[in-house]
Amino acid sequence: MKSIQRHFWAVLLFVCALTLPSSATATPGPDQQIAEKNILILHSYHKGLAWTDEQNEGMIQTFHQQNLEPLFHVEYMDWKYSPTEENLRQRYDQYRLRYAARKIDLILTTDDAALSFALKYRQELFSNAPIVFNGVLQHAARQMLRGQTNVTGVYERFDTAGTVQLMQNFNPSLRHVYLLYDNSESGLQTAQIMMDEARSVNSSLNFIHLNATTFQNILQLLTNPPDTDHSAVLVNTYSRDTEGISMEMERFVRRFSEVSKIPLYILYDFDSNHGAVGGSLAVSRQQGNMSAQLGIRILRGENAGDIPAAVDAGFTTIIDYNRLLRYRLPLDRIPAAAQVINRPLTFYERHQDAIRAAIAVFAVMSLIIFLLLVNLRHRTMTAKKLAAARTYLDKIINAVPDPIAVKDGKYRFVLVNQAMTDLVGRQRKDILHKTTAEVAYTSQTAVHDLHDKEVLTSGLEASYIWDTLDAQGHVRVLETRKTCYIDPQGHHFLVAASRDITELKQAEAALKQLNEELELKVQHRTRQWENANTELAALNQEMQSMNETLLEANLTLKEEVSERRRIEAELQQTVNTLRQTQEQLVRSGKLAALGLLVAGVAHEINTPLGNSVTAASLLRCSQENLAAYIDSPPVSRSTIKEHLADQLESLVLLESNLHRAVELVQSFKTVATDQLQEEKHLFLVRQCLNDTLLTLHSRLKKTHLQVIVHCPEDLEWNSYPGILSQIVSNLIINALTHAYDPLQEGRLLLEIFRDGTDMVCRYTDDGKGMSANVREKIFDPFFTTRRGSGSTGLGMYIVYNLVTQKLGGSIHCDSAPGDGTRFVIRVPFQSPD
Repeated sequence: MKSIQRHFWAVLLFVCALTLPSSATATPGPDQQIAEKNILILHSYHKGLAWTDEQNEGMIQTFHQQNLEPLFHVEYMDWKYSPTEENLRQRYDQYRLRYAARKIDLILTTDDAALSFALKYRQELFSNAPIVFNGVLQHAARQMLRGQTNVTGVYERFDTAGTVQLMQNFNPSLRHVYLLYDNSESGLQTAQIMMDEARSVNSSLNFIHLNATTFQNILQLLTNPPDTDHSAVLVNTYSRDTEGISMEMERFVRRFSEVSKIPLYILYDFDSNHGAVGGSLAVSRQQGNMSAQLGIRILRGENAGDIPAAVDAGFTTIIDYNRLLRYRLPLDRIPAAAQVINRPLTFYERHQDAIRAAIAVFAVMSLIIFLLLVNLRHRTMTAKKLAAARTYLDKIINAVPDPIAVKDGKYRFVLVNQAMTDLVGRQRKDILHKTTAEVAYTSQTAVHDLHDKEVLTSGLEASYIWDTLDAQGHVRVLETRKTCYIDPQGHHFLVAASRDITELKQAEAALKQLNEELELKVQHRTRQWENANTELAALNQEMQSMNETLLEANLTLKEEVSERRRIEAELQQTVNTLRQTQEQLVRSGKLAALGLLVAGVAHEINTPLGNSVTAASLLRCSQENLAAYIDSPPVSRSTIKEHLADQLESLVLLESNLHRAVELVQSFKTVATDQLQEEKHLFLVRQCLNDTLLTLHSRLKKTHLQVIVHCPEDLEWNSYPGILSQIVSNLIINALTHAYDPLQEGRLLLEIFRDGTDMVCRYTDDGKGMSANVREKIFDPFFTTRRGSGSTGLGMYIVYNLVTQKLGGSIHCDSAPGDGTRFVIRVPFQSPD
């Protein structure tokens, strides 16, 4: 068997020698002069940010590809999470000590903050070295470089036009574009550029800016957008919302893509493969490569000021195949030059390396086939066992929701599960073969090392509680149990299993705070509701009982953590009781509102009905007196006429007040039912307005007001003429009642026209106007400033209901004291049925 193995390895080495490419000439060695140079790479943001990491790798890779090995000093300013003067002061002190005795020969900066810092302090801190920047927009860089020398770089540029063209390629009916960027320096700088480039592709696009709203509101908007068929989202720089929620840009893209009902497009390559459809993307690594090329020219003798700044014009179109399927975008419209990710590979694409290797070694396969057949069975069985064991172990530890890790004798991670990678926010390859100090964000590194040493030395189990920071920078409290495992070869391994008890600790604190708040509320309600009825007293007793239950639960939770589930159940029951109490209070509030409505109705109808009763009483008395006169002759003709005149006056008073009551009841009915018994049909708008003004002629002729109507004679509308007439009547009557004094001259302008898919009605008068307090309540039912003069406060409320409920539109009021009043009504031209 050993002889077969020796022959196998000899043949394998021979095959590898045949397949390795040969080199005609040897590559030159590194330039010794540049190898002694000190290069400072100053990043604006933090390590782990995909954009920054790609730029950094692009710079260093360019030097290595040219066999140049200078001394790199990489610094991160963490400006995204700490954009403060205190941060700049700390960086200044740190760099002053670090580079006091070290000459910097070249400064490579990324993004705005690093360039600004380097320009300001390079003479004090960095040997007045030449600067090569990248990741800075052209207009921003030119402002910062005014009066500066010995500086060059690469202007950042993103391809909004190319990405919008890609949007329209997939959706030719695109009309609405949500612009998603934050309020950081770079986010605000790019907003106008995005709009200008997008309009160069399609000037009719409607842009909705989302920089002034919160992360949660954006999620809600993307979950239920108003128009899914004609909309798309374009993401630029977004790493912090208006409430200070911060995370990596690619994580924001992933969260938005998970809920969005409309396609998401991006502008940078590091955001790809996180749920967006794609776009014409700027390549961060390419910017790093270009800036490093400029730096090499400077190190080889050129002056930075003599090298013109370059513009990054290279963009890569990347499309996510899975996103096209999700949003049902046409696959046949994928650009020919686009890079498609997540597309199912063909047989050749999946196995091209194996096919090429098979072709390369086909000539020598006959030499090793016998050896492979002899060794095949043994190796196959061994590989299956190892693969099965590895797969089984991975599935087991990854299924565990708590972090699990294994360290070797040098305290380095050799195995971690998915929960562990999620906690520290790093990939598994970035954790393995590193210590706790290199992976976790904790100040308890020394305690970690001490526990690890004790467990590996004694072989006993140990457990402790410690604090760390998760991937989002939040403090997490972990309970970790460690034990020692010795493999058959005698190697010592440390096995650690952790449990996140952050929520448990928070629950203890929240429960204590809730207990204190409930005690204060009970005391307050007790003082306030001492004379309350039996129901409120019972509610107070119930709340006190719940308070005692919570106190008991708090004590029990502190004593025995294992009884947490039972306490949670009791808390849930308490919450349900409080919710029922809340619903009872809400119903009480609704009954109070109903009482106010009934009171308003009774108050308004009471006056005409009271007048009617008085008139009926006078009519009855007059009739009795007339009957008495007739029964005791002689009766004069003048006496009969006098009584008949009194009766006629009473009848007129009775009839007018009954009509007034009928009108009030009809208005209240309109308010209550909010509907009109009218069929929709086609009518001339101007004719309807003329008929309405004719019905108001008797009231208008008593005033000095002029009503002007601007409306096309041939404007037709398939809607409800009765509703339009009632809206116009109420607007004019409202002006007659409130906007002008008796005999005051004035002008009322009414404009009605069609605006695209909407019908617009603009009303303007030059009357008294109204204060802000009155303007805010003008659409409230029963609100009036002249209740004593017969106003009911229902006119504008009815107008509001007709516009918003019947016609499905909107109404806006603009007024100020002494400046008249303006109403703008906008409803769909296609009225709802």
